[in-house]
Amino acid sequence: MTVHQELLQSPASSQILKRGFETLATPIATTLGPSQRVVINAVTPSEIELLADTGTIARRFLELPNRGENIGAMLLRTMILQMHETYGDGAATATVLARAMLREGTRMTAAGMHSTLLKRGIERGVAIAQQQLDQQVQPVSGQEMLTKLSIALTGNEELGQIIGEMADVLGENAPIVIHDSEASHHDREYVSGGSWPGYPGERLLIPEGKAGLELQHPLILLINENVEELSQVQAALEFAVSLPEKPPLLLIARSIKGPARDALILNHTRGVLTIGIGILSSGIMTSIEDMGDMAALTGARVLSEETGYSPKRFMPSYLGQARKATITHSNITIIDGSGEQQQIRTRMSEIKARIKQSLKEKKDSQEEREFLRARLGRLAGGVGVLKLSSASDKESEDQKERVRNALRVIEDVREHGVVAGGGVAYLSCIKAIEQAALACSQPDEAAGIALVAKALSAPFLQIVQNFGRVYPPLALDEVQRLGAGYGFDARTGQYVSMLEAGIFDSAYVVRAALEAASSVATMALTTEALILM
Repeated sequence: MTVHQELLQSPASSQILKRGFETLATPIATTLGPSQRVVINAVTPSEIELLADTGTIARRFLELPNRGENIGAMLLRTMILQMHETYGDGAATATVLARAMLREGTRMTAAGMHSTLLKRGIERGVAIAQQQLDQQVQPVSGQEMLTKLSIALTGNEELGQIIGEMADVLGENAPIVIHDSEASHHDREYVSGGSWPGYPGERLLIPEGKAGLELQHPLILLINENVEELSQVQAALEFAVSLPEKPPLLLIARSIKGPARDALILNHTRGVLTIGIGILSSGIMTSIEDMGDMAALTGARVLSEETGYSPKRFMPSYLGQARKATITHSNITIIDGSGEQQQIRTRMSEIKARIKQSLKEKKDSQEEREFLRARLGRLAGGVGVLKLSSASDKESEDQKERVRNALRVIEDVREHGVVAGGGVAYLSCIKAIEQAALACSQPDEAAGIALVAKALSAPFLQIVQNFGRVYPPLALDEVQRLGAGYGFDARTGQYVSMLEAGIFDSAYVVRAALEAASSVATMALTTEALILM
């Protein structure tokens, strides 16, 4: 069988990559800013869906008929999905930046400039921009800032108000879980409990089509061992089955396999007992602390050879209880445990003393102190339940996706701060980059630095274009005349001081979007050849 191959070399390879890149970038760019345009996807000849989320648009974008153009589109698609999954925001910004860099860079290479020197200049320009962005960072404080950020991230004022309140009330370490509500409005509830990093020990126990398992009033069995033998779970399983109400049984362990796993699955799938298995994804030493906290919250015993309570010598008093527990692909959450309050308070006092001593003696790393604070938040009972109202399953899933992304960004801004939104933070970097370009003695490298300066205005211009009714270059002239920090409020069409108006972006995401954009753009620019099958 003969395989036909086609070799495309630069500059033809760059041009064809750019065309594919542009094909996907065009619909993604329309989603930037509050004036999001809708992208229509033809699911079948008789069915369409309306898309306004960058991640969903990218996932629906599967292939272009032209093989070379398809490579360019897939380069961008990969970047979008990585931004979406890692940061929850910034994919549209990164797309607009990358498109601007690639457009200008392709023009420069076509004029004879060396792509490697351009790349070096782009990297220098991005490094200067990152330094400038760091100087603009403002800390996040208070419910007002959190609420404004939440409204911007979700595009829904009612939802943003609730998320802002919950984030402020619960503090940094407390998790927020999302539930559907049959009410006609969104609501919230504050309950005692905690959430730990973990995952399902067995996918067969997760209901089909669901992202996780939810258990009502479960018995909780904590085994800080690798569970493999049937004797490690048999007595607890038989006890749970013997109870008249047959409550669900949640096993949390280091790992699960072998006969123990098989017995639990068999009882679950046959309907004998509802069973959940949660595996902590923290390390061995961390899991000891985590299970101790779970035990305090639920009234359970931690079973292991180290604690002297063996699962093979099970007693009913070793089991804990909670009103509710959930296991998802990344978290194990226990809500309203039945642990004794005095024991919980004692454990919290011990952790506070460790944090105080750590700060005084400077003996622990920042990461270790953050872990202690996270434990404190769980024990403090800081779980919030966000109740989402929706008219359809599709609306429910869309809302949950926006909320998850918003919560991820809020977590980032608490650690890394915010900068002026609407593309204004990038505009404030331009002058320093232009000065660096003028000072560079190598012409092609200087052109790469200047390319970054020009590209940094692209997100602002795109937001204004998506708003409509205002000519983007005139809007840019106006905010430059008004001075640093001023931008265009695409909700009202007014020129405002962005931070004073509560329009800001996560500094972490803004930096990440610029890095991602420059990486994918330089990859396309420096591709010397394409081999097409």
